[in-house]
Amino acid sequence: MKIKLVKDSDNYDETMFIFSHTASSSFDLNEDSPYFPGYGQESLSSISADGRDLVINTLPYTPGAPIRLNVNAKSDGAFSLQISFENKIPANVDVTIKDNYLKSSTNISSAPYQFNVVKSDTSTYGANRFTLILKAH
Repeated sequence: MKIKLVKDSDNYDETMFIFSHTASSSFDLNEDSPYFPGYGQESLSSISADGRDLVINTLPYTPGAPIRLNVNAKSDGAFSLQISFENKIPANVDVTIKDNYLKSSTNISSAPYQFNVVKSDTSTYGANRFTLILKAH
């Protein structure tokens, strides 16, 4: 599965999740790929259990377990988080974004999650705002 952070049609970033029952939640050089920020207007990575920013995160599927996301932007603006690719996710599994800043949860299985980044307010972006949760309904 891939999650995409979108500013507009030219500015976006993605992070990928691979679920495997033999994977570790912590960084594993043989299964995961570290995230290296580029020069784009935004950046998106997932965070391993041991605090590493990853572009590819291979982890065990644990229903309801939060997966932290690190969302950053170079300037204020409107953004969205959406599923950009999914493979073999059962129809009864919801993909939910928990927004710790707004204290809300939104199922993004069928529609993107819209939000704003305000650079003067560090709680609107970074490693503590969003978690991704997958669980059966």
